[in-house]
Amino acid sequence: MSKVYHQFSSIQSTDIAMEYVEPVVGIANCLGTPVCKYLQYHRKLNNYVRNFKRIRDELNCKMEDIKLQLKAELLSPLGKIPKQGVENWLKAVKEMIREAQVVENKVSNGRYLCRACNGKLVDEKTRELKEFLNNAPNASEGLAMDGPSAGLPLPTSELVGEEAVRNEIWACLMQEEVSKIGVWGWAVW
Repeated sequence: MSKVYHQFSSIQSTDIAMEYVEPVVGIANCLGTPVCKYLQYHRKLNNYVRNFKRIRDELNCKMEDIKLQLKAELLSPLGKIPKQGVENWLKAVKEMIREAQVVENKVSNGRYLCRACNGKLVDEKTRELKEFLNNAPNASEGLAMDGPSAGLPLPTSELVGEEAVRNEIWACLMQEEVSKIGVWGWAVW
């Protein structure tokens, strides 16, 4: 009888133990991921900061490359204007890089107890920077487009002068590199 009682008692204590263990395990599972992530942000802050600076520098280089290419496209041929999406991206990236500097200053001035919060902040900002980098305008599609034609028709119906000069003026006007030409001479009214 004592053997049966002992088995019954053992089964009963196992049930009671499981009754208390299951909620504790459930709570640990709920808290486990956030706590692990918190500890990861704390432990790996330097890695997050290194990655953040690398992505920030890549974005800054990309912005400078796009500015230079846009400048080149606007110069040849004249009369082009930047695409609106390119201008919007450049403005947004400039603001994003300013925000990144604020984050970097905050992290460098942070206290030891703020490491996890700073790690999370740096990780989130790095993701934003990556998104901007991935959404950069595609330079192969062109960054500028033809602007509206601003030329006005000449009020004269006939150009008077030598045929060779007239042909030379016309040839210059037909070149893409030339956007305007000055002609002077005598006017006969």
